[in-house]
Amino acid sequence: MAYHKNKYSESKNIYQRVTDYVIKELEKGTVPWQKGWNCYGLPRNTSSGYVYHGWNTFLLNYITASEQYRSPFFLTYNQARSMGGYIREGSEGYQVIYWKRVDTNYKALKGGVNETEENEYPKSRLVLRVYIVFNIDQTEGIEFTLPATKAKTEQEKLENCDRVIIEMPGCPPIRHGGDSACYYPGTDFIQMPHFQQFHEPELYYKTLFHELTHSTGHPRRLNRKELEFFQKGDERYSREELTAELGAAYLCAYTGIDQKTIDNSASYINYWLQKLQNDKTLLIKASSQAQAATDYILNLKKDDEVQTNGTKNIAV
Repeated sequence: MAYHKNKYSESKNIYQRVTDYVIKELEKGTVPWQKGWNCYGLPRNTSSGYVYHGWNTFLLNYITASEQYRSPFFLTYNQARSMGGYIREGSEGYQVIYWKRVDTNYKALKGGVNETEENEYPKSRLVLRVYIVFNIDQTEGIEFTLPATKAKTEQEKLENCDRVIIEMPGCPPIRHGGDSACYYPGTDFIQMPHFQQFHEPELYYKTLFHELTHSTGHPRRLNRKELEFFQKGDERYSREELTAELGAAYLCAYTGIDQKTIDNSASYINYWLQKLQNDKTLLIKASSQAQAATDYILNLKKDDEVQTNGTKNIAV
């Protein structure tokens, strides 16, 4: 069965291709990482149950919403065939990024090295690659039943938010007062307006999730160098700010609350347009850091199973 497949991209162009995609959406006035989340939770692979992470999480969630797919379940062409089905003719695939470990033969590269030199070189390196996935709605012939979901009440969702904060390892002190929210790395505490000052509870928690993501960069936690730039007002703080934006969006999806938009003004969009145009690595690197930050906040380890908005997933 014929189908349309996006052209494979060399690793050196992947940063640019992903960035160009987001720039295109921003120019339309859409902020991809602010898109609402599906009731089935985080995007995952139909065949393996693997939960996508990093930038893939936001991309596939955005695609699910913008294309009006029923669910955020995706799979590759070969997986569709292995499940007894196929991709419908004319379907467009979506590029998902991953890091591939490549073994390096330094003896061959250097024309032979002695044992001491060989031990000094790494035996492998990580290379950015892409593969193509399709939504389950783009397939035919696959027996697939959407998992049952239990709708949570608004109170249950807010209780999820409180639980995330309480159970965060080494959560910094959270002080209330004033009319602005900020994380102070030097003294390691978060300043928040009082809960009642927010028009909606979801805005309070999204704001707090943003600051909690910043706090994971502290030397006692993940020791993220961008936090130091952020503290000093260095121009390089943009990655730290985008990390916090993505981290907050992920935690909103995890707890099931609506991702209330704090800012999607023209100035906000133009700011990120400029930053992404000047740094093609910004988005993917910030996404990776946001994943590490949220894993820390949720106290997740590789191969842990977590409950996300009523759907059991594998955290990776």
